[in-house]
Amino acid sequence: LSYMPELELLVLDGCKGITGTIEPISDLPHLEHINISATGLEGTLDPLSTLPSLKILYLNLCEKLEGTLDGLSDCVELRRLFISCHSSLTDFSGTLIPLANCTKLERLSIISSKQLTGTLGPLSKLIHLEELDLNNCTKLFGGLEPLTHCSKLIYLNLAYCTNIKGEILPLVDLHDLQLSEINIQMCKQIQDLKEITHYQAKFPTHNVAMFLDNRKKTSESHQERAKKFLGY
Repeated sequence: LSYMPELELLVLDGCKGITGTIEPISDLPHLEHINISATGLEGTLDPLSTLPSLKILYLNLCEKLEGTLDGLSDCVELRRLFISCHSSLTDFSGTLIPLANCTKLERLSIISSKQLTGTLGPLSKLIHLEELDLNNCTKLFGGLEPLTHCSKLIYLNLAYCTNIKGEILPLVDLHDLQLSEINIQMCKQIQDLKEITHYQAKFPTHNVAMFLDNRKKTSESHQERAKKFLGY
């Protein structure tokens, strides 16, 4: 990589034979798109702090990456971030605070990061956020209020975030009918049924897909959206 300093796109998705640290990536300041999902690369995200042009980052199923999200705090041009962990793999820790500087984020997906903790507070600065998926990030806690600042939010998945609490209706009302899909399965502390009844009565022509505990099946449209959201 040291021979390609002008490189803007790096895709190694599924190349499990590629090993070593991600340190060499720090020498590619023009990188805008990185996909190192399911590779054997290891280390922390700190080397990414030298990539001021980075806009898209895929880190799904990276077994040997670890540490916090601190290395992303200087990636101020970041638009899309995808991290999908697995219970048997190395997990990311720390909080969402480093993402507060990534104010241009439009799509944020951190799935099954069970060591990630803290509140949703840092997300209040992500005013361009359209899609948020924190499915199964079980140590996140606190209320939904920070998301009321994300006025462009369309898709919200907090399934199995069992320590998140609050009311859905204020969040929906403040998004001028843009929020069209919400998944709060197993979020027992989020008040939903009364809010949904009130919402549907108030806006009977607006179709909002609500995925709750009593909803046994996920619709095909939701599955397709999930695949699209993860970049499949």
